[in-house]
Amino acid sequence: MRSVVAALGIALLAGGCAAQQPLRGRVAVTSMGPRPLTTLVTDSTSPMVLEGPLEPELRQVNGAYVEVQGKRTETPPHGGIEVEHYVILEIEGEEPYVGRLDSTGTQLTTEDGSLLRLVGLPRPIHGAARIWVIGDRRGDVLEVRAAGVLARD
Repeated sequence: MRSVVAALGIALLAGGCAAQQPLRGRVAVTSMGPRPLTTLVTDSTSPMVLEGPLEPELRQVNGAYVEVQGKRTETPPHGGIEVEHYVILEIEGEEPYVGRLDSTGTQLTTEDGSLLRLVGLPRPIHGAARIWVIGDRRGDVLEVRAAGVLARD
């Protein structure tokens, strides 16, 4: 009997430590009380609360289609995800470029290490640290149509 209980305990522990499969869905920000609630809305699950240090960045892309990975939590009402990593797959129907803006506000170093020269970036975004942009790309030049701040320094 002890070996069965021990085996069950090890199996449960291993299942709890296993890496969670990435989930894809739309970010939805709603207000419930004094602070916004950021959730991931998928086709296969009930809305799940997005939590952790990356939640403020995800809150900035309300409506975007993303892939998140992290640990599942028991946050009411349907559980949550302590986000450890995310990728923005689509904003306004387009795949965005995500990266770090330089101090001049003219160059973006994307997450894959590419360098893009930005043309037409809205002035309030200058000085931001981590941003997303969509637009028309020609070589290493991106004519910006839309952009947003994910996190500031």
